[in-house]
Amino acid sequence: MISLNKIDLNVLLSIIDNLFDRTKFRLLGPYSSDLGDKRLNVRFVPHLSLPGLFTSAALETGDTPNVDLLNTAISVTNNYIDKYKNDARARVSRAVEGWMQAAGNMDSEEEAIKYLQNEVKSVFDSVTPNLISVAKTESSNAQNMSKLDTIVKVNAKMGIEDPIMFFICKFINEYPCPKCRELHLLDDGITPKLWLLSELKTGYAKKGDTVPSVLGQHPNCNCVLSALSPGSGFNEKGKVTYINVENDEFKKQRGIK
Repeated sequence: MISLNKIDLNVLLSIIDNLFDRTKFRLLGPYSSDLGDKRLNVRFVPHLSLPGLFTSAALETGDTPNVDLLNTAISVTNNYIDKYKNDARARVSRAVEGWMQAAGNMDSEEEAIKYLQNEVKSVFDSVTPNLISVAKTESSNAQNMSKLDTIVKVNAKMGIEDPIMFFICKFINEYPCPKCRELHLLDDGITPKLWLLSELKTGYAKKGDTVPSVLGQHPNCNCVLSALSPGSGFNEKGKVTYINVENDEFKKQRGIK
């Protein structure tokens, strides 16, 4: 008879909880929800956290952070992490339940344990990519939303109602993904493509979109939203440079006279 008492479901669930809680604290620090007074052996680096990146993005653009917008970004991130944690807990619970039903028909305890290990491993193998995706995607989203908020306010003070926007592509292996290349760069693959703010999507990007989203084109998108100042353009390396007060780079790109 195979013993089923060696597997403690609560231990497996506590491992999952600890993994997600550590990630949440590293990403959100004191803004993490549902951590209570848990003591986590993980370092919180403010300037690398989502709130820190949000604040830095606002300051870089020349204004103070929008607290309400920051709280929304934090709430969304908390909810995403909790969703993945609850999904992982449910999958482990189902794996253990299924194992307990199947173990009685197996020839040895070693075979039964190996079966459970494979089931649990498949859950944990999916956890890390999900956490990395949430951390990268929501941090990037927070930066872009913070920049967008301050760009709108700064341009309004200058009398510009519809700012000219572009995305700075952070290259991976020297080239961005095909969708970012299509929507963020001109045909030369170097010069940023210009858009009016009113043309951009504010929700998550979808397959087939013909305009970019301020939240990026895909999970883990690292392209950074920015605004082009009047009179500025791009040099041969695609970097922003001031040309002259008469220069209108947007009209040049659109062929408007």
